Amino acid sequence: MPSPGSVFGANASILITGTSSGIGATLAERLGRLGGRLALVARREDRLQQVAERVREAGGSALAIAADVTDPRQVTQAHDRVVAEQGPVDAAFLNAGTSDFISLHRFDAARFRRQFEVNVFGVLHWLEAMLPAMISRGRGIIAGTSSLAAARGIPGNPGYGATKAALSSLLDCIRPEAGQYGIQVTVIEPGFIRTEMTADNRFPMPFLMDSDAAARIIIDGVADGRSMIRFPWPTAAAVQVLRHLPDVLYDRLGRSMLRKPKSS
Repeated sequence: MPSPGSVFGANASILITGTSSGIGATLAERLGRLGGRLALVARREDRLQQVAERVREAGGSALAIAADVTDPRQVTQAHDRVVAEQGPVDAAFLNAGTSDFISLHRFDAARFRRQFEVNVFGVLHWLEAMLPAMISRGRGIIAGTSSLAAARGIPGNPGYGATKAALSSLLDCIRPEAGQYGIQVTVIEPGFIRTEMTADNRFPMPFLMDSDAAARIIIDGVADGRSMIRFPWPTAAAVQVLRHLPDVLYDRLGRSMLRKPKSS
């Protein structure tokens, strides 16, 4: 098994999106200690600069770029700057994501569209920018953060489940062809991670994991060349059971989840 330092050290050019908080910020801090050159991308420039400063204080290299992954022009400009300042991207952690609980009583297609723009097209825009150079060089790593919700959605959050199912399927579909060009594609499907996003959840979150533990699992799994990283294992196992649960039982369970208030 390759060590993370051998993959992400030695001045590797590493891109991380969604780095202003949560898993993205923690990935940046852990990867920054390994010796690579990090390009950190997020919309919230003030938060982004704070993360970049923590990386530098820990001895890492961090290029902070404020950009919106839903805007292809901004993505192209950000990619061009990364290449100009630290070389072609060797490894990309496409982590930017959003969640928005949508009730049937306030059904709003525009709010669904926004989630698809961030969670799916935010990845597609970066793939469009990076793939030509990776194909030409015959190497590269693409790691996309999806969710265990891709297997069976969370009642009350249809947009998130739909976008993560789309993202997992997208990465799964491109992996065989990418492999022909020496490009590794890894799908990351976490369960419940303690972040600002999950702080808004109004239901119990079993096996809730801290973002630092999640980042360690992700970095180790990507360095090992895994095509799929699902964790924590109890939640991943439970999701597989739910995936094959008869609809009548799943619907009953889902209704009970919707009735439960947010746990303290």
